[in-house]
Amino acid sequence: MTRRVVMATTMMMVLSLGTRFLRAENAGITLTTDGKPASTIVVSSTPTQSAVAAAVDLRDHIRKISGAALPIVTDAAKVTGTRILVGDSAATKALGLTNDSFKTQEYLIGIRGSDLVLMGRDADIAYGVKPVGHPQPTEGKFGKALSFDGEHDALRVSPIGLD
Repeated sequence: MTRRVVMATTMMMVLSLGTRFLRAENAGITLTTDGKPASTIVVSSTPTQSAVAAAVDLRDHIRKISGAALPIVTDAAKVTGTRILVGDSAATKALGLTNDSFKTQEYLIGIRGSDLVLMGRDADIAYGVKPVGHPQPTEGKFGKALSFDGEHDALRVSPIGLD
């Protein structure tokens, strides 16, 4: 299972709790109030791709449910109010939580004080992008790009060691 699928599945489990979860009064946290953000999504200063994808997906789904667009910041930012900690970060380490403390495919959805924590350990699958042929770096329409030799015009993306 890919990291994005796992993080999306985790996020959907959180969102399946519905709008009651957006005002988790029993837990003492509020994520949104009257269509306005009442919390901040926090990722690591050096986040994984899956943590960023999960944070963006979470923000977008909360916006669809409540109308509030929660800000996404790194753990270097000073945040007041409820934090939604997505993935391994200095903020989760300060709570005594690290991805290394989880088994592969084990996740935490929990509340620690006034923080909502969404983290875990994804499968250890490394993906690589391998050009086919001999591409040359060039300037593209949107920045750096690869120019292929005319015979080959594709990239191969596969789990490393499995192709």
